[in-house]
Amino acid sequence: MKNQDLHHWLNTWGWWIDTEGTVWRANREDGIRRFPVQGLLDEYGNPIYTFATSLFEENPAPFKEDSVSGYKGDINRLLYYPETDTLYLTGYSETDSYSNDFDHWGQLGRVIVRYDAWSTGDREPDWEFAPFWSDEGSPIGLDIAADYLFLAYTFPAPAHINIYNVKSGAYVGKLAPNPVVGDRSGWFDIRYPVRAFQRTNGEYIIFAEEDERGKNLMYRWKP
Repeated sequence: MKNQDLHHWLNTWGWWIDTEGTVWRANREDGIRRFPVQGLLDEYGNPIYTFATSLFEENPAPFKEDSVSGYKGDINRLLYYPETDTLYLTGYSETDSYSNDFDHWGQLGRVIVRYDAWSTGDREPDWEFAPFWSDEGSPIGLDIAADYLFLAYTFPAPAHINIYNVKSGAYVGKLAPNPVVGDRSGWFDIRYPVRAFQRTNGEYIIFAEEDERGKNLMYRWKP
């Protein structure tokens, strides 16, 4: 593998495994590839994926390449939910691609885009959201549960989670470490550092990576 190719691979942040076992990869400007699980286990009990059975397509708008401007596309995260046939992509679109450097490590980008009815071939964005972003505070992870979007920010310290309404984009509140953990939380520095789900009683449980002290934080939140 060439150094340039290896560098590109290491800077691919959009990996996702959906509830049907399909592995998705958003490879920056090089399109989206998904690997459906083949429904079999190998001799070691591992699920089987093959490149030959994978499916590929080019980046959709607003991450589509533009030969006139020179924009090549830049998708940094991907989430797909088979239950609702909804795909979310995040990254730097043509209008804000200047704000990203290829080595701007781990950032999810300036825009979050939702595509409804993805499996039908509809590639028109149905919802776009530009979260708070600055050189000192840019989101590095996200998750979506029910009606809320949870965005992980390392800075300004301590690392915290901003909550937004996933339908309107309205800011709802913030989750941050309290005195129980010394009011501290280290960097978010993995692809998907926050995971959230809603309990039957309406409460949300949110797990957040805490890199500084080698643990996870668990937040409980009820709107």
